[in-house]
Amino acid sequence: MAAAVPLAGALPDVRAASSADPAILGQIGGEARAVAAEGRYVYLGMGPRVLVLDVRDPTAPVQVGQSPVLPAVVEGIVVAGGRAYVADGRDGGLQILDVTDPTRVTVLGGLQVGAAVNAVAADGSHVFLAVGEPDRYGGGIGSLRVVNVADAVRPREVGREDITGIAAQISLAGGHAYVSAFRPYSRAQRNGSQESGGAGELDVAVIDISDPRRPNRVSRLRPPGGAYGIAVSGEVAYVAEAPDSSSGARSRLWLYDVSGPVPPVRHASVDMGPAPCRNMVVDRSRLYAACASLIVVDVSDLDRPRVMQAPCCLLGDQVGALALGNGRLFLTRATGGLDVVDAREPTSLVVVASFERPASLWDVRAEGGQVVASDIRFGEQVLHSVDISIPASPIYRGGHRFDQAVIDGLALSGRRVFVGLAPPFSWYEGLGVRALEIGSDGSPHVTAQLDVTATMKAASAVGDHLYLTGHVLIVPPRDFEQSAEYEARLAVIDASDPSRLSILGQIPLDRCGEPVDDAGYVSHIAVAGSQAFVTGDGCGLQVVDVADSANPRVSATIDLDHGTFDLALDGGYAFVLSDDGSLIVYDVSVPAVLQEVSRIHWPGRAGRYWERGQAVAAWKGHAYVAEEVGVRIIDIGDPRRPVDRGLVRTPGNALAVDVSDGVLYVADDVGGLLALDVERLPPEPPPSPTATNEPERPRPTPTVAPLPRRAIYLPSLGRG
Repeated sequence: MAAAVPLAGALPDVRAASSADPAILGQIGGEARAVAAEGRYVYLGMGPRVLVLDVRDPTAPVQVGQSPVLPAVVEGIVVAGGRAYVADGRDGGLQILDVTDPTRVTVLGGLQVGAAVNAVAADGSHVFLAVGEPDRYGGGIGSLRVVNVADAVRPREVGREDITGIAAQISLAGGHAYVSAFRPYSRAQRNGSQESGGAGELDVAVIDISDPRRPNRVSRLRPPGGAYGIAVSGEVAYVAEAPDSSSGARSRLWLYDVSGPVPPVRHASVDMGPAPCRNMVVDRSRLYAACASLIVVDVSDLDRPRVMQAPCCLLGDQVGALALGNGRLFLTRATGGLDVVDAREPTSLVVVASFERPASLWDVRAEGGQVVASDIRFGEQVLHSVDISIPASPIYRGGHRFDQAVIDGLALSGRRVFVGLAPPFSWYEGLGVRALEIGSDGSPHVTAQLDVTATMKAASAVGDHLYLTGHVLIVPPRDFEQSAEYEARLAVIDASDPSRLSILGQIPLDRCGEPVDDAGYVSHIAVAGSQAFVTGDGCGLQVVDVADSANPRVSATIDLDHGTFDLALDGGYAFVLSDDGSLIVYDVSVPAVLQEVSRIHWPGRAGRYWERGQAVAAWKGHAYVAEEVGVRIIDIGDPRRPVDRGLVRTPGNALAVDVSDGVLYVADDVGGLLALDVERLPPEPPPSPTATNEPERPRPTPTVAPLPRRAIYLPSLGRG
């Protein structure tokens, strides 16, 4: 059984800085990929924002401000002279923020450079950007860009030095820029050879920037295993290798004397473990490296570096970026959030505080001023609670962590939340159902549980009843030759007592018997009145009459020519999402007689990959579909003639959607939770819609060329 661990409650409310895009009402959370420390403040890149935390008391960091929503996820931050220079991926380029008043962070200016900006460094009136992205041949195109920021409102590029590979990290020292670059594949792999090349041929370009207008590469650092991370302090460069994980290689940290003429002199090295170390900081005789876990190295003797704090589970093997200030380390976690570590004694590191926000969100439900969302973690999952009574200023209220469990089904009814749990990395085992109450402080806590071995793939709560779909193990596997046998079922749960859950009735669902690729499985349920609508890959669309809770019965079934993964109900119609990228519309006003009235197909990928999240929602004549790169908007004002209204781009992959009171809530895998004003989303259709109202004609799997389509762009990584 999963052990449920509550998280700390909310930090003080911080009102949102407005976004340049009018469709964005609010945003909170996201992946934490960058951090910088300056004085009493820490600047945390979380999703498409920069958050400002006051750390005068390191044991209780307080958020005091945040930037507007930026065009992309923040990849790097450097703070100097009252400004924050932000590496903002491909769509954001360089963003310059005014942080002289940390409570009112504003955008001064920005510069697009035509490629992804992965890291940033500053020196006086010049900012240096590590730029690059993969090319079609498996290599990379990168460069060092020099930007004059004397006029922050109108920054201008003044210099450039091209680099073979993708520029990933940058460090400045002694009139030189040290830029680590990597190629996704080695030359042998790009030429079709089967030999392993690790992450590709990696090195550090040493570039003379004494004249910022004419940067010139003068040397390179290339340790035996290839370079990945770079840090320079004084006359020493520290280069971390990128080990080839497929061959079991381990990363080493190499020390170079860069005080003399080129080429630099390589000194000793030290074993850093199996994980690559991308981010490093140096404080006198100590080096701190983010190598999945935190590692501390004594570098007082260039010829004999030694590990002082070995790789460990101090932070759950999730360290992302790090910064150092006033004897404290500020570490971002790959799964979101920030840890504050007392580093005054390097052999005994202690986490003294944590800052938690929703990170890589997987699913979302919204109702009555409340949002609950589940995020993706390694071996665990967290249910987050967000106050959306003011959508423009979402407030994080707290979370509940389920150790060694992931959330498979999610439902929200008032201030009650219901989740189905499964073991990590297992799709077809169950850990039961939990009922949680959102308390007066806004944080969720468990009030009841129902221990069943069945998987709970989907959930819907209506009043005092909870409706669950999943699979029950009927025959365990006897050996490797014989597979287990499962039966798909719909169960009606009595949830009227907050402290107790009990099964009222259940019914098998035909054609959804085994949760394997070729047999189909149930994946979503929606309830209207006394009818439950169930769909899934191989299951078609089934209607279950639940008027008699103890004796539910299937009242209608329709076979579909493609797998289905989600559905939404609106105005007597069911909108079913198919795995071929189609939305199929059924008239369900008479549930016993299902009738397809139309379907619309568009290029893109919807539903299939995101089986656990709610991939489609409907509200007042529009359907919103979570795709890989954003949200597709379908006009269903006339259900017999649906119209594609375009694509709204999100920071990463939109995994789930829900609509409440005219606000569209999007769970994004890197951008956190987005709140969008549905009235300001694309008003006009793209050319040549592909809708049809001829449901009786047999439909082979369509082959559709990409159509020109109108799109608006929210914060994006430039995917797709």
